[in-house]
Amino acid sequence: MKKWTAVLVALCLVLGLSGAFAEEKDLLDTVLARGTLIVGTEGTYAPNSYYDEEGTLVGFDVEVAAAIAEKLGVKVEYYVNTWSALFMGMDNGQCDTVINEVEATEERKLKYDFSAPYTYIHGALLVANHASNWDPLVLATALPMDYRLRVMGKEELFRNPILAWVIRVGGAFPVNRGGADIQAVKTAIQTIQCGHNLLIFPEGTTIRNGIGKADGLPAHAHSGAAVIGVRTGAILVPVFVDGEKRTFHRTRIIIGQPYTPVYTGRRGTAEE
Repeated sequence: MKKWTAVLVALCLVLGLSGAFAEEKDLLDTVLARGTLIVGTEGTYAPNSYYDEEGTLVGFDVEVAAAIAEKLGVKVEYYVNTWSALFMGMDNGQCDTVINEVEATEERKLKYDFSAPYTYIHGALLVANHASNWDPLVLATALPMDYRLRVMGKEELFRNPILAWVIRVGGAFPVNRGGADIQAVKTAIQTIQCGHNLLIFPEGTTIRNGIGKADGLPAHAHSGAAVIGVRTGAILVPVFVDGEKRTFHRTRIIIGQPYTPVYTGRRGTAEE
């Protein structure tokens, strides 16, 4: 922790202010004069920022914030809000900085100053069975609202402009099930590398009585999920969704133990 604390103290406090050095100094002076560093964080994003069973805010990013405050000789106060609201809170002065696994995108760099990277994040790859067209919606609504979920869906769903707009806003992107859709694989890899979680149905079609609806073949998983998992180093999370779904009735969802895929031989290059 000591190796990166000094870097964060110097740079992380200016997250949210762009421009001249004098402005950055003003923020630091304000924090020191106040005696409190106000840090924006979600509180729902384990293991980085979340509440434990006793209701205490804990996590890696929470510890980072506490270490910075200690180094500055001030107290730390947490501004807990939703992901999108954190940036608005920083803009209107409700918090001094956001420490919440914030990706330094080019768009954000135009508005905010970033610290040197202190960690690298990868999203999880949720691998689910596919018993019904309702599976993505059922799973998405069962997960926390701030789970940062994206879904790989069959391209047929995107042929209707209105439906395509709705599901794209919801985080879905298309995949051509009829062949090797390289663009979909690239999008999936970028999604995980950006820290989002990806839901994929490796069977590629809904399964009824052990038979795939689209191909008429016995249920089997395609290799795409394994390729994405190996290329990104993502943790795979097996998910089971009960096939029977009825209105106003609960659907059983089982989330298995996460694991990291193991591969043998040579790892393929990004071009391959």
